[in-house]
Amino acid sequence: ELGHNVVGVDKTDAKVNLIRQGKSPVIEPGIAEKVESAVGSGRLTATTNAAEAILQTDISVICVGTPSAGNGNLDLTAIKQVSTEIGHGLRAKKDSHIITVRSTVLPGTTRETIVPLIEAASGKTAGTRPFFVQLLRKMSLKLGAMTASKPPCWMAQTACSRDEPVPKLGPATRIEAPAYRSSWRTKSR
Repeated sequence: ELGHNVVGVDKTDAKVNLIRQGKSPVIEPGIAEKVESAVGSGRLTATTNAAEAILQTDISVICVGTPSAGNGNLDLTAIKQVSTEIGHGLRAKKDSHIITVRSTVLPGTTRETIVPLIEAASGKTAGTRPFFVQLLRKMSLKLGAMTASKPPCWMAQTACSRDEPVPKLGPATRIEAPAYRSSWRTKSR
């Protein structure tokens, strides 16, 4: 709806094929129509190849499940896998790339798990170009496609220095909601 070109990445061929056919792999009010429209207009494609998607895009949104583990902790297996895949994709990328984390994670996960994995796989350092990490949080108790475009506010945690301007995210600049910034090195309270 906002005019962005989106490349969805999933390990499951069935989900990728559904999206390529203009069908939503999830059931949520209003999402089927949005997927059909975006695919029909050529703004939404899907692949199983994360590195290919990284080379075609400016922003990666990590949005994978973090179910409860047997001990009650979050299972970060999928987060770790996708972080490493993104890092491998960044190895060949020369342009800037913003990485956002949309998955449910505990404070410190970006700093202690995600960033080190991406840095190791990419050979690049967070906070430098072309690698920039930004944790974007939609501050809303409501979930779903309808609130994604109309959140009450946004929280961006960045790896850049205080003096460096924060790159503006296309969707965030088109959404009328207050935005707040803090360092991803700061622990949440």
